[in-house]
Amino acid sequence: MAELEAPFDQALFLVDGNWYLHRAFNAIPGLTTRAGRPTNAVFGFAQMLVKLLTDYVPAYAAVVFDSPKPSFRHGLYADYKAKRPPLPPELIEQIPLVHQLVDAFSMPRLVVDGVEADDVIATLARQAEGRGVPCVIISGDKDLMQLVGQGIRLFDTFKDKVYDRTEVIERWGVPPELLADLFALMGDASDGVPGVAGCGEKTAKGLVTQYGDIEKVLASSSQIPTKKVKASLQAPDAAEKLRLWKSLVTLREQEPLEVDLESLRRQRPDLARLEPLLRELEMLKLLKTLTPQQSLEREEYRTILTDRDLAEVLHGIRAAGEFAFDLQTDRPEVMRAAVCGVALAVEALPPCYVPTSHRYVGAPPQLALSVVLGTLRPFLENPEIVKYAQNHKAEAMLLAAQGIDLKGVTCDPMIASYLIDASRQAHGLDTLAQERLGHTMMSYKDVCGSGQKRRRFDEVEVGLATRYAAEGVDAVLRVARPLRARIDEDADLRRLNDEIELPLTRILAIVERHGVRIDTKHLAQLAESVGTRASDIEREVHALAGYPVNINSPKQLQELLFEKLGLPVKKRLKTGPSTDAEVLDELRESHAVVGKILEYRELSKLKGTYIDALPLLVNPRTGRVHTSFNQAVAATGRLSSSDPNLQNIPVRSELGRAIRRAFVADEGRVLVSADYSQIELRVLAHLSGDAVLIDAFERDQDVHRRTAAEVFGVAPEEVTHEQRGIAKTVNFGVIYGQGDFGLARQLGIDRETARRYIDSYFGRHGGVRDFMERVIAQARETRQVTTLLGRRRPIPDIQSKNAQARAYAERIARNTPIQGTAADLIKLAMIRMQKRLDENW
Repeated sequence: MAELEAPFDQALFLVDGNWYLHRAFNAIPGLTTRAGRPTNAVFGFAQMLVKLLTDYVPAYAAVVFDSPKPSFRHGLYADYKAKRPPLPPELIEQIPLVHQLVDAFSMPRLVVDGVEADDVIATLARQAEGRGVPCVIISGDKDLMQLVGQGIRLFDTFKDKVYDRTEVIERWGVPPELLADLFALMGDASDGVPGVAGCGEKTAKGLVTQYGDIEKVLASSSQIPTKKVKASLQAPDAAEKLRLWKSLVTLREQEPLEVDLESLRRQRPDLARLEPLLRELEMLKLLKTLTPQQSLEREEYRTILTDRDLAEVLHGIRAAGEFAFDLQTDRPEVMRAAVCGVALAVEALPPCYVPTSHRYVGAPPQLALSVVLGTLRPFLENPEIVKYAQNHKAEAMLLAAQGIDLKGVTCDPMIASYLIDASRQAHGLDTLAQERLGHTMMSYKDVCGSGQKRRRFDEVEVGLATRYAAEGVDAVLRVARPLRARIDEDADLRRLNDEIELPLTRILAIVERHGVRIDTKHLAQLAESVGTRASDIEREVHALAGYPVNINSPKQLQELLFEKLGLPVKKRLKTGPSTDAEVLDELRESHAVVGKILEYRELSKLKGTYIDALPLLVNPRTGRVHTSFNQAVAATGRLSSSDPNLQNIPVRSELGRAIRRAFVADEGRVLVSADYSQIELRVLAHLSGDAVLIDAFERDQDVHRRTAAEVFGVAPEEVTHEQRGIAKTVNFGVIYGQGDFGLARQLGIDRETARRYIDSYFGRHGGVRDFMERVIAQARETRQVTTLLGRRRPIPDIQSKNAQARAYAERIARNTPIQGTAADLIKLAMIRMQKRLDENW
């Protein structure tokens, strides 16, 4: 396989801009800014450009684009490229941005009036070859392979494949100098070049290999055995047409260009132009990789090692009435971590780090943790002293372990960012500092390393630890104050922040610290029985298949289901027919083996995710499992659970219920479960004012049974269990914005029947129908939706020209006010319940 030949510090890299542009656009579909501006082509183009220039660092480089004006080929042949489909509007909109991006990278952007990019590249490549400068063409365009030779390579970065002369011959069967003849014979549908009738790639290769260029092929036409090709080549106008086709596909290598090699010498990106562009396009992670490490305005960070120095910092805190803080721990896992230092930031003083237990040879004497926290306790527990802390739930848990009840946190940047825009993908301090301060933070990996070289934070030298910890807490202070000001500008955001999210953090910290006890003996017995059942299923699958099959092998399942059994292919992947859960569910009734495979997968999933995993997650210090509840993840406002995820344990299956029985109370205590009945449907009734739903709840009726009675036209007492199940699916399908296709697939019915169910539902629930239409209309106007308590979710794709993206946005618009309001109410209930517990226990 050909490779690029280093060194590149003497080479010219010519990027086929149009090829890059289309590959980038198709590689990352649907990417937009929060305002709905498409950015997938720009982002992909930028990523590829950065990787190329970083990996190879060429001496010279340029990006070449086609001219918008017709070339000489259009004059030769009116149908040249005439049948190409028009560019998508989302791509057209991004082309000027891509041009700005290339300019900001300080790369020459070459567009020559009336000259195609391929001819510009050909001319520059030959010029470089003549001067002894190696040239690498970045493209996958087959026409450019005509140029490949001693000093010219073609590099298809998408396939990570380099073409030299040998590779070109291997691909096409002919050398680069005969490619134009080959392409003329076989034609090029994308460019509108017809080629010779009956002469495909295989035939064309044979002709060129046997006879040579097109002139020799024409001269030898009487000897060609294929009748259709022979007739085409002996037609009266055949020679004229074939020569025309060749002139259309042959690259021009002597175009008059006002470009010299020295003007293509690579330069550093123009950060003054690049930074605002990438910020505007919300490409902050990419910006982080491009901008050098910066420091905040206050470059002086201070290590506190004495009582006197600590007292000076506390005096500053007392005078300011506010401060930012961050606890550093020996490891990231909160429930297994030990505090090894405290970072503090207050206006008018250098940000500082107070190490307490850094252990390495030569470490300086440090203040004891008990002394530091004892001195800080009055400040940390005083609600009148304003505090800022990023993801302060962890701080609350660590402090609670030291007997300190944290109060007075008025802004957690992570939570504030989430409230202001829940659709953002990241609310981490590094992202916020980059976006709001233009500052690139040191990473934890920068300090502690990774892999085998990773060390605990308490093993990091105090000087380096100070730089990392003080920089972080300084960023918290600088980011938190403007975020708090933004929260205060909006009454809804202020209420959500002060009355829901921040009080909830304290409760989540309590829940996480307490954790939950699990019955490991029960899980061990369950593991044994599930393992036995899984082995039984394997044998049943082998019997149904007629031979041993590895159920965990997608390839073997493909062979069994689609080759041996001949089941219909529902979806294709690069590796062959898909065997994912959705496909198998559709095929369940086609053969008995499918149901067995699904059952085996469900058993394996639950065994691996919960039955085997939970005992390993028991904290050896507490004897309990401690999950993490995440406030700033789900865009609807819902909490999520991770490490382990305790929210998705099935409840409808017997095995799921058996797993749930593993969660137990301590001896002499009980587990209490508190929940609302049909909260989302009740919220829908309230928001929509639907008379039928409200009446059902006021009468304390089974709302699913009543819906079934209305949909199927029977008395409530005559509703069957199956009908109630269908009605329940319809009720929740409405909440989730489900259409007839989704409902049909979920219920295993045809779309016409599903549409009839939906129409029947909306026919009786006019208030719900009007509410859904009203929500969509408001979302189109404001590009956002809100919950009852004012939580907002931006929906930029609601006006997208892409039908699929727009339909998804409409489902979000229907669902979020209902699900988000329910989430807010549950959070309020948690806060009130904890208050009752605090008052009575």
